[in-house]
Amino acid sequence: AALAELSKERNQANAAAEKTASELARLRSEQTSELYDQAMSLFLRGEVAEAVAILDEEKLRRSIEAARKSKEQAEKAISQAIENFLLKARILTMRFRFDEAERTYQAAVEGEPESFAAHFAFAQFSQQLNRYQSAAGEYERCLELAQRSGQRADVAMVLKNLGVLHFDQNHLEEAERDFEEALKIYRQFAKKDADTHSPGVASTLKNLGDLHRAQNRANKARQEHEEALKIYRRLAKTSPDTYLPDVAAVLSSLGILYSSQNQLAEGR
Repeated sequence: AALAELSKERNQANAAAEKTASELARLRSEQTSELYDQAMSLFLRGEVAEAVAILDEEKLRRSIEAARKSKEQAEKAISQAIENFLLKARILTMRFRFDEAERTYQAAVEGEPESFAAHFAFAQFSQQLNRYQSAAGEYERCLELAQRSGQRADVAMVLKNLGVLHFDQNHLEEAERDFEEALKIYRQFAKKDADTHSPGVASTLKNLGDLHRAQNRANKARQEHEEALKIYRRLAKTSPDTYLPDVAAVLSSLGILYSSQNQLAEGR
């Protein structure tokens, strides 16, 4: 029985060694480091102990830390380059040089296809100019990137903007779906960090209120506007310059809603 067990272990070890050798053979030289090449050279000359020794664990750990630091520096440099692109595009937009701005946004997303910031800025630019197809495509890419990275707050932000995009095109069912999903995410985050995420809850509620008013669902619209107004009034107590315009916007929407229901005194 012991011999049979040893034989089984030997066969497993042989199979593992053969598989490892096969994997090593498939590696191309450009995938490996100088240290790797030195160790492999020793191994192929039969100097196994030397090959293992040169692959010192502490040295390997330090190399990982150096690579991680280098990666962080590279990511920071890429992020800064993207921000420079976006600044140029925004300046061109403010000067009404829209074609040049669009080319700059395109250069940004082509330069770093994985940049959420670049795609989101390009989507907003396209949406502002009613270039719906381009905006939708960029927002969908943003959703993909945000979901892949697990950034749920970014998912909510994109969904809210997609909802506005669909609303502007009178695609009310799609807009409602986007707003409802965004609101659900914002509410979850607001339970843990109200200061950061309450504005997202309020703005999405206002969007839903406007949508339901357009669908003649007055009671639902009023509830959503009133909840949004309550949140914005609270925020405006500490940051009036930021949130008083939002208070005014919701009051205006409520006034329109009351007027449409022939409640003129409330509307006034």
